[in-house]
Amino acid sequence: YDVWVSSFRGCGREPYVSDGGDWKHSIDHLAIYDAPTLVDGVSRETGKKPFWIGHSMGGIVLYMYLQGVRFGEGGRVFSDADLVEERSCKLAGGIPIASPPAFWWPRLHPFQVATESSLGRSLLGAAILAMRVRGHIVPRFRAGTRILQFCGNRPRLLKAFSRSPIGMLLYCRRNTDSETTTSLLKWGADDASTRMFVQLMDGIWNINFRQYFPITFREQPYDYTMNMDLLSGPMLFVTGDKDFANWVGIKRYGYDRVASEIKGLVTLPGYGHTDLVMGRDVEQDVYPVILEWIQEVEKTES
Repeated sequence: YDVWVSSFRGCGREPYVSDGGDWKHSIDHLAIYDAPTLVDGVSRETGKKPFWIGHSMGGIVLYMYLQGVRFGEGGRVFSDADLVEERSCKLAGGIPIASPPAFWWPRLHPFQVATESSLGRSLLGAAILAMRVRGHIVPRFRAGTRILQFCGNRPRLLKAFSRSPIGMLLYCRRNTDSETTTSLLKWGADDASTRMFVQLMDGIWNINFRQYFPITFREQPYDYTMNMDLLSGPMLFVTGDKDFANWVGIKRYGYDRVASEIKGLVTLPGYGHTDLVMGRDVEQDVYPVILEWIQEVEKTES
């Protein structure tokens, strides 16, 4: 198989860096403009329908892309029925890995307690408001730039942080080694727009993942979670039972809702979030599962 690794706008390192433009984009822009360009470009070069394998937000953008969304008047996002059919036909299948269609956690889960407590709601609401205001002044959030600057001067502290309980929110320690997790923290972060952060935080606030919308937005924002039933192509949901994104929510709002005739859900025991793609044993535990499913889909289609 040809494997194409993409960089959304504002991401990547030279010589594969992608221009971030004016940094006034949201995740909606990635699904409406960047994703179609990537799919069409790969299909044109290879003459084949690609399988989209997306980790975390890469899988969320896949959900958005397959809902056939585009911008209407006043920045309103809506689903175009013709685009739903067209985009479904352009992909051979989708494999979202650790990609929550909704930010939902079971009762008494640490994230549920933190985000639904009075203090948590107050802090989250304040953070969303602050980010919205910041976006009008400085639309670019230099997360990746600052991490790289910090790491360059403090390699030992970086290594210690990568093995700390805070760093391990991203992965299960037993699935990784210190070299890999240190590299993840150093190279795995990119700058992003403040609108992207606002959109993600709004999803945590609201549970459902919705389009980015300014405070003055007077219409009901488009809800991606509520429209997961528009997905009809082959889908394989991959998650881990230790993933903070929560496999139960991925099943409830993703696997159970899509209209796909060919679909699967794999929950790998002992796996967290990023170690589903960079863990010590992914070549034995994760990648063969994906490869086998791709081959089965190809047999079915042929």
